Amino acid sequence: LEPEGAEFGSAIPFLWQHDHSRPVGQCTVRRVSEGLEITATLAKPVPDMPSQLAARLDEAWAAIKTGLVRGLSVGFRPHEYTFLDGGGLHFLRWELMEVSAVTVPANAECTIRTIKSYDRPFSAASGNRKPVVKIAS
Repeated sequence: LEPEGAEFGSAIPFLWQHDHSRPVGQCTVRRVSEGLEITATLAKPVPDMPSQLAARLDEAWAAIKTGLVRGLSVGFRPHEYTFLDGGGLHFLRWELMEVSAVTVPANAECTIRTIKSYDRPFSAASGNRKPVVKIAS
C-alpha cells in the first residue's frame, strides 16, 4: 500500500479482528512524514449497554493492554494499482475502509506502539475506571 495514495474520511471504524459485526471504536488518520498515523479509540462500556457488547469491549481492551493483540490491519478498496515483477500488487491509490486490532497482521511492521488510558481525572470523578485505548501506529 502506498501511504501517499490513501484516501480516508474523518471517522474510520475500528474493528475487532476484521469482523465487521464486531466494531470496538473509531479511528482517526493523519499523514506524517513516515506514512500514516492511526489513532484508535475504544468505545466505553455504559450502564445500559448489552452485555455482549460490553464483554467485547472488555475483551478488546484486556487483549491490547496485555499485549496479546499487538497488530493493526486495514481493510481497503483499491482504486489504482500496478503488478509487481515477482508477483503481487502495489496499490498506488486506495480508500481506507476500516482498521482492525488483530493478533497476526498481514504486514508485520503494522503494530500498536502506544497505549494511553482514558482521562484519569474524568474516570475518578465519574467512578468509571475503564480505560479507552488510544493507539498510534
